[in-house]
Amino acid sequence: MSAVNLVGLVGAVVLTAFLVVALLFPERFWPESVVDVPGRPGLLTQVCARSRVSGARPFCTGSGAGAVLKVFPGRVVSVNEPCPAVPFMTEYQGVNVECAQMGQNYAAGRTVPIRGGARWTIPPDAVTAGGSGPDPHISIMYADLQAARVARERGRPVEEVRALIRRHTDVPALGFPGEPGVDVLALDPAFNLDLDR
Repeated sequence: MSAVNLVGLVGAVVLTAFLVVALLFPERFWPESVVDVPGRPGLLTQVCARSRVSGARPFCTGSGAGAVLKVFPGRVVSVNEPCPAVPFMTEYQGVNVECAQMGQNYAAGRTVPIRGGARWTIPPDAVTAGGSGPDPHISIMYADLQAARVARERGRPVEEVRALIRRHTDVPALGFPGEPGVDVLALDPAFNLDLDR
């Protein structure tokens, strides 16, 4: 056997071994899995938990878990919601959805992330830098998205917070094209003046 053939054979054996181990322990090789494992939530649940928005975020349950089913013939399990949780949906394609039983292996089921009925999207500036430095503005949508949380934290009605947001919304400079923005550097002190009296 030539050296080239030997290297090819060794490479094939190593690749096969890697694939076998990866299939047996997917959570070790693909941490971005949409399925949670005990003690370690998948990437989807991590994102959902960090950005819970009243259950309206696509692919997230109202409880902040990834909206993922494992589908078997005649059986459907909401794998990221362990019992006694009530599954985020009652049935899938005519089959009742069950909560996940701890210790059960659902790997053989077909993984089905559920999109959900969310109609809005997260504003781009919610996931990028903004509101500081050379441009202290955030979008009106992003400010409005945070209004309920700010009101709750400050113990004030949401409408008071939204009124302050409107008062600190600037139009594009000199009439140039662009979107109006909320000046957070001016808005933040205004909360202290108007809301904390």
